[in-house]
Amino acid sequence: YKDIKGVSYSFENNDENLSIDETIDINFNTISSDDYHAMVNGQTDVKGTSSPIISATKTKENLESMGFVCEMQ
Repeated sequence: YKDIKGVSYSFENNDENLSIDETIDINFNTISSDDYHAMVNGQTDVKGTSSPIISATKTKENLESMGFVCEMQ
């Protein structure tokens, strides 16, 4: 995520609680639709496909479907 404009990322390993906390902040006013699409789908945009729609709700649903616990602020 470090090279994507509009995205900040932090990672904290908590050995005491046996947990890992990842925070991904997305500025929906700054991120490009191509970068957003690549980030949430784990792939680059394919020519000829429809343009991705940037949605905080769909991002949350996608991350939760992969097993992440998300708290929207």
